Amino acid sequence: MSLQEAIYLAFRYNPDVKSSEIQRVVDKFSLRVSQNEFELRYALTGSINQSSTRRSGNISSSRTTTLTPALSYRGNYGTRFDVRMNNPTTEGNNVVGSYNPGVDLDIEQPLLRGFGRDVTLTSLYDAEDRYIIQQLQFKDALMRVLQQVIRNYRSIIQSQNNVKTSELALKSYQKTTEMVKAQINAGRRAPSEVLQAESNYANQLVTQQNTENRVITDKLNLLDTIGLIPDTLFQVPKDINDITSKIPDFEKSYQIALDSNTAYRRSLYDIEILKRSLVVAKDNARPSLNMRLRASTGNGSGTRPNSGLPSLTNKKNSEMAIGFDLDIPINDYQLRQSILDAKIRLEQAHIQLAAQKRELKTTIMNDIVDIKFKLKQIDLAVQALSIQEQTQQALDARLRHGLVSTFEVTQTQQDLNRSRERLISSKIDYLNSLTQLYFDMGILLDKWHINVFY
Repeated sequence: MSLQEAIYLAFRYNPDVKSSEIQRVVDKFSLRVSQNEFELRYALTGSINQSSTRRSGNISSSRTTTLTPALSYRGNYGTRFDVRMNNPTTEGNNVVGSYNPGVDLDIEQPLLRGFGRDVTLTSLYDAEDRYIIQQLQFKDALMRVLQQVIRNYRSIIQSQNNVKTSELALKSYQKTTEMVKAQINAGRRAPSEVLQAESNYANQLVTQQNTENRVITDKLNLLDTIGLIPDTLFQVPKDINDITSKIPDFEKSYQIALDSNTAYRRSLYDIEILKRSLVVAKDNARPSLNMRLRASTGNGSGTRPNSGLPSLTNKKNSEMAIGFDLDIPINDYQLRQSILDAKIRLEQAHIQLAAQKRELKTTIMNDIVDIKFKLKQIDLAVQALSIQEQTQQALDARLRHGLVSTFEVTQTQQDLNRSRERLISSKIDYLNSLTQLYFDMGILLDKWHINVFY
């Protein structure tokens, strides 16, 4: 299983990813609800009533029905329109059937408080910004799962290479032990000298068992992160080939981080929401002057010609009314407090954003410094391993001629083993440092060619 395949499987089966995807349904519908507030809205209500009455042996019955379609609309400048059409009908054996429809129109227009797009559309703009924030949260969740998969996958590679290193060490200890035993049999060494070599061989057997168990544990951790059952069988390559010596440019990386870091971008949208809350708080402190217009036609009584659809247009049944409502807040400290709270929250958000920007710059700088350090560690580890291998070869040659003690040889073998493990660890640490940089920049998904459809 390649790392790319592990990532794809995680995005399909990881519980956190699946939960975040389900949450996206709620997020999208919440935005749609806010958009619907400024669209034509329709409603239809109706009722039917049947009655039967017996008086002095006489039975009378009647039936009334009502069907009322309605339409409402909220304009961008605070205007509210409500239109209703009443369609009542009455009929019965002792009742003259009648149908007296009517149309009612109500318009309300704020002239001071609540007037203007900046105030009226605040809820819609906030919903749109929160939707973008939710997208960023979804992206952040995906990146965290991706980063965890990458780390767990590379941990398996590191453990497998440590197993290989342990096997090489076992062969080296075994070879030394056989050589010392041969020299003891030839009378060239004391019998006690083989104890050191046998002890190191036994200890290395324990170490090898631990490294093999570590591979199993790392595989289980990866399967758990992906969301697969623990007994899933898979193999991971042992090679570490994606090492490059290119150091990311700080200025470019920092600029990308300002444009892509999820936490920083969420803070930018939070500030926009707080700005609008201040606008609303100031608007609430303004005097309220609302104009109300009501018009109706129809709703006649009796029978023709004052009933039926003609009653809507015969101008015999109509009503027109206009009114104004005025409300002037005077010395209202609660409104003043709302404005003050909104200003303080906005100012605090700006302070936090400035601090977050500095922290982001520091983080990117530290990431790049860490990458340089890890890359230098790889070079030093390669040099140290080369020197250690040459030293070991020289000591092995001297051991064959009895010119060096077993203790010196086994100590050098331990140093060689640690040098091999240090090189493997340095390579994995370098790759993980690059992953951390891409995560902090907010482009980890892009680096793995993963496109998210929100």
